[in-house]
Amino acid sequence: MDPDGRKPPDRPIQAYRLEASTPAEAGSMDVSRFIQPVPPDLMKFGIRLFEAAGSGQMPGSHIPRPDPEMGSGFALTNIPINRGMMAIVRETRHLPEDQQHSLMCRVMHFGQALEEAAADPRLSAHVRPEGDGLMVSEEFVEACAMCAFDTSNNNLRLSIDSLAEIIGEAPAT
Repeated sequence: MDPDGRKPPDRPIQAYRLEASTPAEAGSMDVSRFIQPVPPDLMKFGIRLFEAAGSGQMPGSHIPRPDPEMGSGFALTNIPINRGMMAIVRETRHLPEDQQHSLMCRVMHFGQALEEAAADPRLSAHVRPEGDGLMVSEEFVEACAMCAFDTSNNNLRLSIDSLAEIIGEAPAT
């Protein structure tokens, strides 16, 4: 059991290098297995989990400091993005690896999609400022689970055009 009382993973956690070392590698890198659609309920769960762990509101989300007696290596800093992603890894170990990675990629790019959607007239009814935050419709979150990724210019982001096409004229709820 780990310190949070959870069972150790059935499979080791693997690290994947998504960035390319050279422009030639970037043009030929296949990320298709990391950008598959995920079930809308899984996307909603991932966003809530990421937010709770990132803000420190989730028990056990704190990333401990490295133990100097463990020797050399690397450790994640205790910042919101690391807490959020580690919570997703921890809570989705039972999923197929490609689905887990696709969820992580979609959650990682969700914030950028919110910013772009708020400025896009096709989507602004689904992502609108309210107080110090944003009101986001269920339809927008569900579309983020299924939309295509824009991989142009060696960049990876949720496609705003695909989001607009999926949502169509759906009223914001």
